[in-house]
Amino acid sequence: MLLVLCILSQITWWHTFLGFKEQGVALNDFVHWVPSRAALASAFPVSSSSSSPSSSPALSYAVPFPTPCTVEEALGFFSNLTGQLPKFAAACLSLWIEDPEERTQWLRLFCDEPAAQQAYEACVRSPLLSLRELLPLLAPSFSRPRLPRLSSSSTFDEDEEAASTQELGLILSLLAAAHAPRAYTIASSPKALARETGTRSVALCVGLVAEQRESLAITTARLEEHGFKIFGSSSAVRSARRGPLFHQEDRLFFGACSSFITQQLRPGDVLKALIKPSSFRLPADVKRPIIMVAAGTGIAPFIAFLREFACLGGWLAPVVLFFGCQRANKDFLYREELLRYKARQDAAEESQGKKHFLTHLFLAFSREPGQPKTYVQHKIAEQRNLVLQLLQEQQATLYICGRTAMAAGVTKTLAHAAAETLGGDEARGNAFVHDLRKSRRIVEEVWA
Repeated sequence: MLLVLCILSQITWWHTFLGFKEQGVALNDFVHWVPSRAALASAFPVSSSSSSPSSSPALSYAVPFPTPCTVEEALGFFSNLTGQLPKFAAACLSLWIEDPEERTQWLRLFCDEPAAQQAYEACVRSPLLSLRELLPLLAPSFSRPRLPRLSSSSTFDEDEEAASTQELGLILSLLAAAHAPRAYTIASSPKALARETGTRSVALCVGLVAEQRESLAITTARLEEHGFKIFGSSSAVRSARRGPLFHQEDRLFFGACSSFITQQLRPGDVLKALIKPSSFRLPADVKRPIIMVAAGTGIAPFIAFLREFACLGGWLAPVVLFFGCQRANKDFLYREELLRYKARQDAAEESQGKKHFLTHLFLAFSREPGQPKTYVQHKIAEQRNLVLQLLQEQQATLYICGRTAMAAGVTKTLAHAAAETLGGDEARGNAFVHDLRKSRRIVEEVWA
């Protein structure tokens, strides 16, 4: 409930900050992108002898997001309110900073000067400082844009139309600039879902990104250390009108997409989504072993693989999974399902079956009470003989899914194990990993 309120507070704050509320525009009012008078004139030129438009190509113009939509959708769905804008987009907000000194300093923060880049990295990018936090500190003179209205009786002169177009439209465009689609690997098998539900659907494995960040007071002090003047007074920053965000000692950062999926979506809601081809594909040869390495929500594509194997009645070669998480009783994702596949494998082996569902399951828990920190690369090092035997003798494919650091640790461990086993040096181990990548027998989907 707290998270939902935080998300709604962002929308409410920007609704007020951009002047919607003051100018009588409600969250459920509609926003429309319309072409300028100049664009209409070029698309539909009017001849001097007739008042009707002459024939011309159909009008087309780019918009930041589709409309009509409500103000709440424009802010909450299409705008990047909690994340960070590209430096160019943030710099463009100087158009609405009225105080010259504030405007000059704001532009300096986002320029390419080495000292400014260091300040930006330390004070904005690293602590994930949002515009909601940054604008009141460095640019309290930020002015609210005018809101153009459309009605059957509305008439705009050229200057008024230009000002209206420049203000709200440009700000919404800038806020939407970095709101790129987020990619999630599908955690379901089409065959399994068709059998279970009779409909076409997909399953996702989503982990809520919720991170604690340093207090605003610490970040403010760091800005001053880098030579930036805090124009928003301390009392203004702590003022009740700024909201509870400025009262808390530490700040909570929530991932824009993960918080939307896990906290805001409700059954029956409609999403804008697309499906892109994945780099994870099962080998064409069903007699090739599969080695899967995952940490956390990186388990998603491998659950899809295992569900596919279950529908096929098994794979014709060994299936190995290395899975890591923090605690066995907390975030062991798909625990019951994985153990069920392993039990099915054990039963098949007892009956001397040749089908594989989950031949080996190796688990690594990094925060288990009373136990040393164990990561997937540690388990790979323990099982290096099995892994290398499958890769060398049976031409297995190795799939890795999770954070970039985990994937780097896995390939480093594999190279070290190969060097030891093959009797070579580090270069030979790295060459072994390189050859696997080149032949697409190491396949990765990773994120920072």
